[in-house]
Amino acid sequence: DDEGKRMLILDDSSNTIYRYDLTTPFDISTLVYTGKSFDFSNESPSSTTSMIVGSNGLNVYIFDFTDSTLFQYILESPFDINTAVLAAELNLNPVGGYYDFDINGDGTKLFGVGTRDSIDEYVFNTPYDLTTLTKTGKEFDTSAQDSSMISITFSRNGDKVLLAGTNNDTLYQYSLDQAYDLDTIKYDNIEFKFSQFPRFLFDFDFSNFGDRLYKLANTGDEIEEYSITTGSGGELITFNFSESIDWKLGNTPSQNLPGEYNWYRLTSIDNGN
Repeated sequence: DDEGKRMLILDDSSNTIYRYDLTTPFDISTLVYTGKSFDFSNESPSSTTSMIVGSNGLNVYIFDFTDSTLFQYILESPFDINTAVLAAELNLNPVGGYYDFDINGDGTKLFGVGTRDSIDEYVFNTPYDLTTLTKTGKEFDTSAQDSSMISITFSRNGDKVLLAGTNNDTLYQYSLDQAYDLDTIKYDNIEFKFSQFPRFLFDFDFSNFGDRLYKLANTGDEIEEYSITTGSGGELITFNFSESIDWKLGNTPSQNLPGEYNWYRLTSIDNGN
């Protein structure tokens, strides 16, 4: 989830989704199985290649590659997978060839990748409601990087997307000028090749702040955590705080002692100008 405290993991060999909690947010070394799970064998999937979780934690989708079918489950409470109930299913045979999907933050768009050399866009006419899903016709050609993308993950604000290619075992980074808008996407000429292959990548995801990447391999039954750094590091940035700022703890920050740091999360209201 966005707080880094809960994780759902799909085991396609047993047709089961398991719920884990993290005692330290985003730190997979503190991962603990909760005992909560959900068996979706009733849908008789032949080859489940994707699980998509809505940001509200109340909607979970799985995709059966062989039958090219999406299944939607609704949870009674966020991320409590043991409360899942089948709500709808949708066959994508007219398009087909998908391995993985990702959904935007408000549940209005779905993006698929696979053997079609492209990112394909779908829209929910009613947020998260699979029965209202339709293909828009928008797509972005990814064949210049890899002809078969197995996984797709957007950043939380929708301005970055990472794709994993099966031919080159590499992650590729793309940017979008407008969040989740394929008309504005471009390849960043940035890629990352994992060193742990042939333990082939099955899926991956970002942390909420985009500073960590989690990789799930289809062999080895392990999750690997990677740190993402930006900039050259070691840079000194000086902020002059206005006296009008109302500090939550009532104390204006003072000069740090050597080796001490203050961390602030800043949001621009003018696009950084």
